[in-house]
Amino acid sequence: MHGRIKTRTTAEQERIKKLEREKKVEEYKKSMESLIELRKSGCYEQNAVDISSNILLRNPDIITVWNYRRETLLHMKENLKEDEFRKKMEGDLSLTEQCLRINPKSYGSWHHRMWVLCNMPDPNWDHELMLCKRYLELDERNFHCWDYRRFIAQKAKVPDMSEYEYTLEKIKVNFSNYSAWHLRSKLLPKIFPDVGNNLPINEEKHKEELELVQNAAFTDPNDQSAWFYQRWLLGLTQPKTHFVCAQAVENQIIIAVSKNINQCHSSNCGAFIRVEINNEKVNGNWESTSKKPQSSVWILNLDSKIAESDEITLYLEEGVTLNDKVQLKDLKYIQNHPDFMATFSPDLKEVLNDELLNIDQLLELEPDSKWTLLTKVLLMEALDAGKYENNIIAGYKKLIEIDHLRSGYYKDLSSKFITECAIRQFYAKNDMFNLSNSTFMLNSKSLTFLYHMQYLMLLEKVDLSCNSLRSESLSSMHCLINCKILNLDDNKITTLIFLPILPKLTYISLLKNNIDESSIPYLKTFPSLEEIKV
Repeated sequence: MHGRIKTRTTAEQERIKKLEREKKVEEYKKSMESLIELRKSGCYEQNAVDISSNILLRNPDIITVWNYRRETLLHMKENLKEDEFRKKMEGDLSLTEQCLRINPKSYGSWHHRMWVLCNMPDPNWDHELMLCKRYLELDERNFHCWDYRRFIAQKAKVPDMSEYEYTLEKIKVNFSNYSAWHLRSKLLPKIFPDVGNNLPINEEKHKEELELVQNAAFTDPNDQSAWFYQRWLLGLTQPKTHFVCAQAVENQIIIAVSKNINQCHSSNCGAFIRVEINNEKVNGNWESTSKKPQSSVWILNLDSKIAESDEITLYLEEGVTLNDKVQLKDLKYIQNHPDFMATFSPDLKEVLNDELLNIDQLLELEPDSKWTLLTKVLLMEALDAGKYENNIIAGYKKLIEIDHLRSGYYKDLSSKFITECAIRQFYAKNDMFNLSNSTFMLNSKSLTFLYHMQYLMLLEKVDLSCNSLRSESLSSMHCLINCKILNLDDNKITTLIFLPILPKLTYISLLKNNIDESSIPYLKTFPSLEEIKV
């Protein structure tokens, strides 16, 4: 028909689009080839900047192109006046904004923008904060932008309280915001420190945050972000690093602590052991039983033997804070009551008990909500592990059933809890200064990994049979330096190369394990081993 615009068919439209795509791909390939050749030839001129701009505006996620661009700009800086280089940097800020419109989550674009701001004089930090605000309004969960905002806030010296209030603003918009919760966790200890140094944040704020996150979690029980933040809040109540047990033998003092420390580098942050004999500080060669920089058991080798009359005092210091101080009695020390969780004040305990009741109500409505159930289990552990022992173990079993993808994680958590219960009971029932006839029984408990082995440092007999321990878990046994008899029957051990050399081990049983025969000769390196059952 005359005078009417011809309508292209769908097939014709697709053919034209295909030709356009092919043309763009060809141009892109040529640009990349040209840029690679320029870099090989050592060219650091404007031509390289122009070609990289052309490439990045099509695909802003090629890190190599951003790297070459930065190299070129730094070379050009040497021959440019300050105003000229500033214009170059402003041009790159404009480029990154264009790239971020293409992909707001481009690693390379955000990183290059940070680099530009660090290399240009007097950046406009207020503009950058507004840029962050704009992008977080488009997507409040853009973690690239959150990282960039932390960088800008630090450079612009934005008050911590202002950023803290901003996190609450974004959380109210969308509870499911990992980045906002994470930033909040970094700011809280700085804004609301605990004066008594018992917790990273003061108790009143701790209670407020628990109530806030409870509301968030109950709004959407299947969202993970609030539950993770709640776990962080509960984790704040972990006890400080402290001494577990110690013994002095000949010219050695062997010390077990509740958490791994790096005793060889006192300048590092973290706990550090100081030893005094007869009120005088002693030095010697420190050696970890794990043969690694981080260990929970350390041996201090002295130049002379220790006398029975020597008064040995141990100090566990963290910065200027004294975490623990103990004195050896008859050349030994044992903690009376193992502490795996910190104690709560009555007010905080009331908040946690209320939360436990609310979680029970939520589980009545959604019995298979894995995050709700996991939080209940962790709350019971924090409140009273002894009182809720059976409920906690049952909770882990149900989590393994309803969340199969994370079953290994729950099995490990269950192993840790069961071990803690067994250690508490063993310490309560036995004379820890006379353990020659006592066997630590942790058999038939479905353990998948070994935890808190430093609490068994003084024991001579350990039974870990009929579990699900794998070869890799044996490395935790480096703490068992006094163990003489070890039963590992009926586990899932396939090789012995992970088993540390135990200096006093005389008997080991490894029946009902599928052990590779080639690893068995390794046991000959154990200096005291007399009998092996495989």
